[in-house]
Amino acid sequence: MSVCLSDRAKQRGQVDCQDAFQERRNVTEWLEWRGHLTESICCSRHYLVTSFPPAAIRSAKKRSNGEPMPEPIPFPKKKVYVETTVVSDATALPSRDVVQLGRQIATKEWWATAASRFDLYSSLVVAKEIRRGAPDAVRRRVVALEGIPELDVTEEERSLAKKLIDGKAVPKEYPDDALHIAVAATQKMDYLVSWNFKHISNGQTIPIIERICTESGYCCPVICTPQMLQEGGAE
Repeated sequence: MSVCLSDRAKQRGQVDCQDAFQERRNVTEWLEWRGHLTESICCSRHYLVTSFPPAAIRSAKKRSNGEPMPEPIPFPKKKVYVETTVVSDATALPSRDVVQLGRQIATKEWWATAASRFDLYSSLVVAKEIRRGAPDAVRRRVVALEGIPELDVTEEERSLAKKLIDGKAVPKEYPDDALHIAVAATQKMDYLVSWNFKHISNGQTIPIIERICTESGYCCPVICTPQMLQEGGAE
């Protein structure tokens, strides 16, 4: 048997649906504007997870009552560990080698805006390495790193570096390269930027680096070149 609604019940139902739709639209618009995105990082795999905290939904509902929206919460900058090769290319004189010149140009472009988009970090290892070479080149590198925090190297970093070497992720002849990775991992960097394709930004060894970091209880940063972090990419 079919059930017929009275005109009053139909009108009441329409009003309820309209109210519910308007409230849902208000909440959706506010959430999109507020952008409640939380980042869940699982080792070197970065995922963006959209979450709508109950407080945000309650606050969003206030819009239907005519109250102003709160100011958006700024997201913290990603932390980037700057390895020595990046500093060298960012401050080097133009190379006659076409490939090297392309790297220098890409690095200088990235460096020009990097400090405004990321929290940059170096380390005692970087400070030691940039002081090698011609005096003019050393001076330019030192000036470029002024104001960038310098991370210390402790027994914790040395221990992880040893594991990276023992695990064949980095050759034993290059302990400083292992220390770069170890410092970035233990200090919870989001990215490690490097042009060192032999021992750091190497597609064959990165999986080994990630595995050793994970097994040691650390989240391996995303290892990439400055060109892969150009403006307009995921930050």
